Amino acid sequence: MNTLKLIDSLEEMLETAHKVPLTGNIMIKGDEIFDLLNEIRDSFQEEVKKARQIVREREQMIDSAKREADMIIKGVEANIENMISETSIKRRAEQKAAEIEEAAYKKASQLINHSESYSEEILNTLDNYVNKCSGNIKEAKRQLTSIKTKKSM
Repeated sequence: MNTLKLIDSLEEMLETAHKVPLTGNIMIKGDEIFDLLNEIRDSFQEEVKKARQIVREREQMIDSAKREADMIIKGVEANIENMISETSIKRRAEQKAAEIEEAAYKKASQLINHSESYSEEILNTLDNYVNKCSGNIKEAKRQLTSIKTKKSM
């Protein structure tokens, strides 16, 4: 029987006990009341044991939940550190790639400028040569015409 029912039984026993006239006292059998009190004590001790067991189990569950939460937090922190590290590495790689790209554009621009200057120089030299050849050809044609004119006279 649980403790509350036993207390209800004790209360009923006291309410139904014989009253001593003119005193307000009641008469109860000592062995019955002591037996009931022993049952209450035993029941109370059993319920206290159960309550303590529940408290222990609750504390174990809380400890287990705390350990699990700590592991989850550590895992999340590790993931965050990895993501930060990966982001940092990615940022540095992107920065390095941008630097390499900029250097490549500068080098390409220099090569283009140099190629244009060299091409212009070659074309000027070629133009001078062609002009000189053209002058020589004109002179040769003039001399040929002069020779033909002298022969025909």
